Amino acid sequence: MTRAVLQLGHRILAPRAEPAGAERAGARAWESEGPGPRRICVGVRGAGGTDAEVVLEEYLPEAAEPSVVAQRAPVGPELFLLSAPTPAHLAATARRFAALLGGTGPVPELDRLARGLRTGRAAMDCRFAAVVADTGELLRVLEEFVRDGAPCADLRGGGADPLGLGAVPETDGYLAALWQAGHLHQLRGLWLSGLDVDWAALEPAAGGAAGVPLPPSAFLRVPLWLSGEEGPA
Repeated sequence: MTRAVLQLGHRILAPRAEPAGAERAGARAWESEGPGPRRICVGVRGAGGTDAEVVLEEYLPEAAEPSVVAQRAPVGPELFLLSAPTPAHLAATARRFAALLGGTGPVPELDRLARGLRTGRAAMDCRFAAVVADTGELLRVLEEFVRDGAPCADLRGGGADPLGLGAVPETDGYLAALWQAGHLHQLRGLWLSGLDVDWAALEPAAGGAAGVPLPPSAFLRVPLWLSGEEGPA
């Protein structure tokens, strides 16, 4: 066994024991016969007739793979979506996002922020959407929306998806084509009209845009005063 291990370690074939009178060859380099490791078999025969064999294989350290730095595509315009049950609720939620972007703490990357909202929150009846190029533009848009009280898409009275695209089987393919072509303004208009869009299906491979902690939706305080009048039991 020791002889075999030394041959593997030094990559040298030691001379074999030859019959008496035969010319004995010297040690020689053990040339590899292929891309794989060298192997040697060691056999042992016991006095009781039991045979045992073991195959030893040369250790070859794995070649270090070249370092590959993932090249991230430049971040382009993003579709930012907000929705809430009422316009007042929506404005309060927009104010929270404006405070996040304009505060002194770390600002999340725009693509991760927008994706987290698209895929992580259910769409409600009152909707706001904007196509922006960076977080600075998003902050300006949100501040204008909160300050000026701009109207939002209000679907509480019905009229969602007026074109009936949600019932057409080809709509999913149409939405996927719009997404791949970067037609975010068209997607924005369809979503504001009440069309349900499966954003997770449109962007399933966006691993680099994992979710980020988002400001919670605002809760509207509604005072409820007891009148003191007793109702029916």
